[in-house]
Amino acid sequence: MIYRRKNTQKRNNKNKPVKTYNHVSEQQPKKVKDPKRQRLIQVEAEIQELVHKHGSHSQEQMDKLMLERWQLRYQLNL
Repeated sequence: MIYRRKNTQKRNNKNKPVKTYNHVSEQQPKKVKDPKRQRLIQVEAEIQELVHKHGSHSQEQMDKLMLERWQLRYQLNL
């Protein structure tokens, strides 16, 4: 037995509104209601800033942030 496709009409794309993307809103960080997840985002941003700095103080701060990041990821099951 041979199966045939049903004859369907093409979609009418004229009725769909054109989506315009606002690039400014894409650059802003997303707001998260969960405070632990929000802190995780903040810690990761601070780590990214400290990567480019040199010195023992920045290394100690980096270690603390990495530990906090690990703990938050563990608590959030990520």
